Amino acid sequence: MSIVKRVVNVEYDAASNSLQLVEPLDGVEDREKLQATIEKRNDAGAESWRPFLGSLSGAAGDDFARVIDEMFPARTTVGFRPSPGSPS
Repeated sequence: MSIVKRVVNVEYDAASNSLQLVEPLDGVEDREKLQATIEKRNDAGAESWRPFLGSLSGAAGDDFARVIDEMFPARTTVGFRPSPGSPS
């Protein structure tokens, strides 16, 4: 038995209690039994961080910002405080 995983976008239709594919599902036979995992997409975009505002102390926030900078050096971290000893 081999397992093939693929992410597809669907739309939930409450009236028919079904999921509608956004595009055809190539390689799958009509009425073939599949297993699905549902993950609700967050469309909040840039505002998705708001529930976490103020959840870290100043020092913990600085540490978290440093870790993010180290993991993603090509990205800018607008709004984060500079690390102690670094240029502002």
